[in-house]
This record gives sequence, C-alpha cells and structure tokens, in this order.
Amino acid sequence: MIDNKEETQLRKDFVESSSFDSLPIKKNGRSGTAITFVTQYDVKLMHKIEDRINKPLIEYHIKEKEVLKLLVEVSMTRSQVEIHIDEEDFGEAEKINKRKHRLLEQEILAENNSLEKKNEKKKKKKKRLNSEK
Repeated sequence: MIDNKEETQLRKDFVESSSFDSLPIKKNGRSGTAITFVTQYDVKLMHKIEDRINKPLIEYHIKEKEVLKLLVEVSMTRSQVEIHIDEEDFGEAEKINKRKHRLLEQEILAENNSLEKKNEKKKKKKKRLNSEK
C-alpha cells in the first residue's frame, strides 16, 4: 500500500502509482493500493491526474473523527520512538566506528612514514659508504 500524505505536485511516479493502483491490476506479480489524503485544495490536482491516466480515481469517504483519533495515536507513537532513539544514542556506534577507522588510517600513515624514513636513512648510509670507498 502506498500512502501519499503530502502530494502537492503532479509527479510522474505519483501518477504511475495512482494509475496502477486505482484498479485491481497486478504489476510484476504484485498488487497494491495507493491512498492519497486530499483536501478541498487538491481536487483540481486529482482531476488532472485522472485526465492524464484516462480513468477515474476511486474516492473513499472516511469519518474525520476516526482519522483524528488515529492521527493522535500515530503522533504519540512517533514522539515516543524519537525519544527512544535519542536515549539509545542512535547512530553512536557508527560514529565510534568512524573514529576507529580514522585512527587506524592515521596509524597506517605513521607506520608508512616511519618506514620511508628508515629507507631514506638506509639509502643515505649506502651513499655515504659508497662515497667513502
């Protein structure tokens, strides 16, 4: 099911999902439904979509009280999840891993630099020994 809450433009992907799901048609072996919540300001847009897909969209009437009750529940749940994510330091492990990766890179660079310095010292020593001969 596709839930389009804030569809304000006549986008191609929206029109495709509306045309596909406005009738019980299967696509790639799967079926579904696209639901778009519209206001009185979106009616013209819906008519444009119907004109573009050459078929009427199905209109479902719902009771506003039921929607508002569910909206409150969804909003509360979303707030609880956001608080939980903040409390759990969501993404902290990723930050730690990035820091570890940077430290490892720095260690590798430091090792490479020390190896280069050792090689330079060896070359200088060889040159000095060759020039003394």
